[in-house]
Amino acid sequence: MKDRINLRVKGRETWRPFAASILEEERDRYLLDRLDSPFMLLAQRLSQAGRRELVAASHRDGTTRPQIVRPRVNARFHRLITRFKELTGIAAVLNTSLNLAGEPMANSPQEAIHDFYLSGMDDLILGEYQLCKS
Repeated sequence: MKDRINLRVKGRETWRPFAASILEEERDRYLLDRLDSPFMLLAQRLSQAGRRELVAASHRDGTTRPQIVRPRVNARFHRLITRFKELTGIAAVLNTSLNLAGEPMANSPQEAIHDFYLSGMDDLILGEYQLCKS
């Protein structure tokens, strides 16, 4: 998954890491450190389960930059990851900024749509809307 996103979407080197958005109630399953991390800013050590299940969001040194997702802060994202967990058994999703190589992060719906059509993304969800290329 790392290589696919780097190649088709980000257009960057394959060694560059991604992050994991993890349900707050599952953080101890995946992380050894207990640092408060709502914004993917701090590298934390992955547990054995984290290394096994979060491969695409794991750095070479066994860390990730987690975003701990709390229901009271981001209810919609929390529900999405909860549904993903129901389907897969994994209580986290891969997370990265939305930008193409050499460009700043998308900062508006128009910029997100621009990046969507210029990249290898299949779908883009903006709030209640979903764009599909198929």
